[in-house]
Amino acid sequence: MLTNGYTLNTFANWKRILQASPQIEPKYIPKLIYLASTGMLTAPLQRLENKRFSKTIRKTQIHENPIFIMGFWRTGTTHLHNLLVQDSNYGYLSTLHSMMPGLIVNNGKILRPLIQTIFPKIRPMDNIALTLDAPQEEDIALMNISPHTFYHYILFPKKMRFLFEKYGLMHKISPNELEEWRENYLYILRTATYLSDGKPLILKSPSHTAHTPQILGLFPKARFIEMRRNPLSVWLSFLHLHRSIIPAHHLQDFSWKTLEEDALHIFEKTMKKWLKDRDTISEKNITVVYYEDLISSPLKILNRIYEKFGLSSKGAKPYWEAYLKSIKGYRNNHLAPKPDDFQTVKKHLAFLYEAWGYPLPKSQIPQSARHTTQRGKGFQNRF
Repeated sequence: MLTNGYTLNTFANWKRILQASPQIEPKYIPKLIYLASTGMLTAPLQRLENKRFSKTIRKTQIHENPIFIMGFWRTGTTHLHNLLVQDSNYGYLSTLHSMMPGLIVNNGKILRPLIQTIFPKIRPMDNIALTLDAPQEEDIALMNISPHTFYHYILFPKKMRFLFEKYGLMHKISPNELEEWRENYLYILRTATYLSDGKPLILKSPSHTAHTPQILGLFPKARFIEMRRNPLSVWLSFLHLHRSIIPAHHLQDFSWKTLEEDALHIFEKTMKKWLKDRDTISEKNITVVYYEDLISSPLKILNRIYEKFGLSSKGAKPYWEAYLKSIKGYRNNHLAPKPDDFQTVKKHLAFLYEAWGYPLPKSQIPQSARHTTQRGKGFQNRF
């Protein structure tokens, strides 16, 4: 998630977002003006792009076998995404595209220098290098053209749980809202396909972990890579994510304690839904990657993914190796757990430890996060 994912959010979309969530406190009006100012100036450019390219984008056919990286926030989905898109046989949604989804085709080259001047060099939550050509989440693009995304909670943290229930779990979403979400999402994917010369897409957005029925409804032949990581590590990093991104965006006062409770609710509900929904995916179309294995043996894991899906990695290995060399000195954040964190994961996420085959933490010493050979009931015979 970007430091300012709303850089080129359209005026029309800002209007709808604010109509749906009008609880902005006066002291945050200057922040709102700052967040919205750049995008307000691009409305004429968006109208021009719509006039010139809307028919072309609508006619663009998305490849029927996209690859979706499925995993909760902070499970390592970004690292895998960055690796996989080094293979030029596949397309993806770029960071530049995510920031200007209604402008990218006609105006990408024109606006790139401007965006580059205000673009952060690293992600604040984990210090991963950012570039405008790096792959990005579809939900960042949705933020900039649609009110129908869970990610708007970073503006309105008090609505975090409400927005998750509606746009994460897709509960109490009206048929018209769901159809608009679908059309907006397909518009983003069609544009990415057009910009990628029709190549099959590799996609990643953590909210999709709860969207399996919607994805299969759109792409019955889609392939899925499930990312797994020690739940305690994921929980600590998920909390750190919010401490890193919300201060730059929020437009209302809120309680960090309540937000942490909501974040735990989201973690628990998302993963329970995924464990249920994943059984609707054909065995031939899903594979599992443990974060720890990806870090220790990335080329082995990449080859295994390709073998699982019957893909050719010919020509990709040098690019994977070059990317791995470029990040050789990177180190993860060291996030020390508090005593309460151990009790939290034992109480609320024991089901996930069992399903994924990680041992429950037995002390206040962080586990090595190395998974055991036992995958957990119901999973050991599927992969």
